[in-house]
Amino acid sequence: MVRFSCFSVLLLISSVTYAQSDVYRWVNEDGVEVFSDQPITGATSVDLSTKAINIVESTKPSTNAISAQKEVQKEIAMLKIESPNHKATIRNATGELIVTASTTLPVGVTQRLELFLDGVSVSEPQSGTNFKLTGIERGEHQLQLKLVNNQGSLLSESSTVTFYMHRPSAQRKPIATPTPTN
Repeated sequence: MVRFSCFSVLLLISSVTYAQSDVYRWVNEDGVEVFSDQPITGATSVDLSTKAINIVESTKPSTNAISAQKEVQKEIAMLKIESPNHKATIRNATGELIVTASTTLPVGVTQRLELFLDGVSVSEPQSGTNFKLTGIERGEHQLQLKLVNNQGSLLSESSTVTFYMHRPSAQRKPIATPTPTN
């Protein structure tokens, strides 16, 4: 154990000494600049005591740049949920809903629309603007469309539309209908 600790101390001292050794610079006969810890005739000592720090000044984007970027995003695609209307009540016993959307896209852009119900994707990205949803529970829900590229990155999104699904209660007893007898 004593040998190990002596060896550790010697190793530590030698590494500190090595770290403080001088560095020499010269140009060889081929015109190449050479650095070494061994001095030769004509070599100059290099001062390594200064610490180089690279500092890059950050710049805040101007409000004009931010608003210009938002304008470009608006030009990419305007997405709107046409149906159902905001705050509409949908009366359907099976919880079925047809969502109709509209979009304006520049020529040559492939549209991939994805529909979200209450923040959860309910469709694969598609090029169509009509979506059929079934089994929606009673209550308040939010719809949103997102435009994605072929890699799935978000390009644009619509505003959220709130609607209310009204379904007959399961506790309500159906009204008996008379059946004809022969």
